[in-house]
Order: sequence, then C-alpha cells, then structure tokens
Amino acid sequence: MAELRAALTAAALLAAVALPNSAAVSQPAATPTNPPAAVPQPSSKVDEATAHYVKESARQDQAAIEASRLVLERSARAPVREAAKKVLDERMKAQHRLTTAASVQSLGVRPDKAAQEAGEPEVAALRSTAPEGVDRAYLRMAIENHETTLKLQESYGRDGANDALRSHAMAAAILLEARIDNLRRLAAELDGAS
Repeated sequence: MAELRAALTAAALLAAVALPNSAAVSQPAATPTNPPAAVPQPSSKVDEATAHYVKESARQDQAAIEASRLVLERSARAPVREAAKKVLDERMKAQHRLTTAASVQSLGVRPDKAAQEAGEPEVAALRSTAPEGVDRAYLRMAIENHETTLKLQESYGRDGANDALRSHAMAAAILLEARIDNLRRLAAELDGAS
C-alpha cells in the first residue's frame, strides 16, 4: 500500500513539474509574424520560505548522501550497507527531483549550490568514528537526518507557496516516513545483537 501511495505521489510530482512545459510544446513554430515564446526568467520574487525550503532540503539530502557513501566504504555489515545504498539512491533521486522542480519553475534558487558543503560536520564525525561503531553512528545520524528532513517536507508540503515544490515535498515525505521505519528497525536489530 505504501509503495502504491509513493508511486502515485511520485507520478503527481512528475505531472506537476511537467505542466509548466506543456504550453511550450503546444505552441506553433516561430515565424516572422509569430515570434518565439518568451523563455521564462528566474523569478526575482521567490518568497523566503521557498528559498529556505529549497536550500535546506538540498543540504539535508547532500548530508545523507555523503554519510551513506562513507558507510558504504567503511561498514562490514551487509544490512547496514544495504540500508546505506537505499538511502543513497533515494536521496540522490530526491535531490535531482528538487533541482528539476526548482529549475522548471525558474526560481533562481540553486539547490546544487546550497548543498555543496552540506553535512561536513556530520560526515567528519562519522569518519572519525572507530570502525566497530560506524554502523550505529551512521544509523543514529541517518534517522536524525531523515526526521529533520521529514519535518521540513511536511511543513512545506502543507504551507508552501510553490505548487511544484509542494508536490515534491509531499512525495518526499512519504518516502522518508518509510525509510525512517526501516532505519529504526535496523538500529533496533543492531542494538539487540550487541
């Protein structure tokens, strides 16, 4: 059921992101009497909440991506490595969808720029963790990151000003909820195994 819900939400997100381009596809070809349609320019009036949402969402995604990459290098436990692969895949896709939505909407806010130095303190702390503690440290960090990101996505999905980004936020929230449950379950298994 959750997978169906996630798939439907993802489809709605893709439709919302594609809608602004649908008018460009149906326009007649440019001729001397029919000049080409204007190319959308970045909006100079992106509200503060939307700019914050885009930057913070990108930053949280990048932190999760970097931590997952590190754990894939350092963890010897197959279940933790598998969880890190899933987090890496999901968050890279979320980052791509966010960048696409922000670009299509011509917001003038660059998620990729906001994320450049994201997660450095968390990843540095994870990097300095002893090998035997890296799995638990990663799971704690991943759960905290996912919970923080979930709150951000739910908030913007409920109150955000941009329809495409609101759709993105709602779809991301569904995926994050499922991943948090899986990460908590794995953390409990590791705690029970000690």
